[in-house]
Amino acid sequence: MNDPFQDVDAYGEEFLQIVTVALENRAAEEQIIPIIEAYLDDLDWIDGGAHLEIGAGTGAISRRMASRVQKGEV
Repeated sequence: MNDPFQDVDAYGEEFLQIVTVALENRAAEEQIIPIIEAYLDDLDWIDGGAHLEIGAGTGAISRRMASRVQKGEV
């Protein structure tokens, strides 16, 4: 079986929509939000810094990061 995440575009728009909804739903789960917030609480937010999330998926956590950065970039 091929790994669809190696080339998600090859699997079509319906597949992308399913993955997008699943990732967004997962990041919004009541049990997950405190885990994400605790993780972000432990990070050093440098004023004027660039803050990067590797493997951002749909950007759900990146958006939470952006809400914490006063001066800088996500």
